[in-house]
Amino acid sequence: MKKIFTLQSLGGLALFLLFAITGSAQPAGTVYSTTLYRMNAGGTSVPSIDTSKVAWGNDHPDIPSGYVDTAIAGNKTYTVYDTILFDASVPLSVPVKVFKSERSLSEFRDATQLEWKFPVKATTLVEVRLYFAEIWFNQPGSRVFDVWIEGEKKLSNYDILSEVPKFTGTTKTYVTEVGDDDTLNIVFAKNIGQPKVNGIEIIEVTPTVQSVFGKKTQNTIAAFPNPCKDVVTLKMDNFNLRDIQLFDSYGKQIESPRTELSGYDLRVDLSSQPSGVYMLKVTNDKASETLRLIKQ
Repeated sequence: MKKIFTLQSLGGLALFLLFAITGSAQPAGTVYSTTLYRMNAGGTSVPSIDTSKVAWGNDHPDIPSGYVDTAIAGNKTYTVYDTILFDASVPLSVPVKVFKSERSLSEFRDATQLEWKFPVKATTLVEVRLYFAEIWFNQPGSRVFDVWIEGEKKLSNYDILSEVPKFTGTTKTYVTEVGDDDTLNIVFAKNIGQPKVNGIEIIEVTPTVQSVFGKKTQNTIAAFPNPCKDVVTLKMDNFNLRDIQLFDSYGKQIESPRTELSGYDLRVDLSSQPSGVYMLKVTNDKASETLRLIKQ
């Protein structure tokens, strides 16, 4: 059962309690990648509520976003004022208002795809965060769609209500490399009902060591392959490992991965984790290092 939290009214106390409940434990000194875009699909602009200066961009029907193809017949928006809950996948950096509006594609038109295009330099590695909440339908099976990012199907037959209740926000995160056209393409393809999205966040990432804790050690750890599919190997010459901690890209500590040590090589199994960016804190008697790992 997923944890569900209310975000109807978030004062300082509520933020504190929610932070404690979700167990967020950002490793000190971690430097996150650059936020490129934030979109409040179907709604008005929303200020940032974290340290990023990037606001959630306007996509109101009167002034739609320049990144969505509104020329496609059946493009529409919808907004509610109901209480919104969210599951544990949603970071504290996402305003509640993002889940109260959506951009969708009518099931009564011939068009089958809702398309977004963001200018991003070719070969840039990005983390795409898609935010969803079912705010119209009541029964599972009413809205089923696919999601394609850069020509690769990331979500197949996605049914929001099969995962979370109505009026509940959830997040899907994917890592991809932008193609030669200098454009990040995101497509929501109709299967049943109306394909939709509530919010989009695009973050540039780099597979590099981010920070060092305690006494700095030189050339002690290398990670390969990075990005990886399921397993990444850490080459730790003379590091004498004591402990590892894994954090997601929101800074929340998650269950430690399965590992296998052979000499100074440590195999880290990320097969149970979804595609995304992770921070791995590796500790010995004298120092700790945090590496950014990317699972595709």
